[in-house]
Amino acid sequence: MGSGEKLLISDHLEAIRSEIREYYGQLNEVKLGARSKAPERPEEFVQYEIMQRFNLPLVAGGLMDQPWLWLQTQQIISEEIELQRILENASKS
Repeated sequence: MGSGEKLLISDHLEAIRSEIREYYGQLNEVKLGARSKAPERPEEFVQYEIMQRFNLPLVAGGLMDQPWLWLQTQQIISEEIELQRILENASKS
């Protein structure tokens, strides 16, 4: 994989992270009353929730058969969800 391809992948993963953070930011605005309507979940987030609900990978095969980019996407979403849980719990304390 060339450096240009790595940059594209990195940009794609960072865009997903930004989209998830924006989603949580908009949810916080709803909680504070600054926004009246809950935001739509990003597509990657919906896929993540489906995977978690059924506890199965969305791609056939075992762990070694999972596409690297898909696994990175799932990891980013998982990290952002955990970060939001930590921040929410800290604000309640």
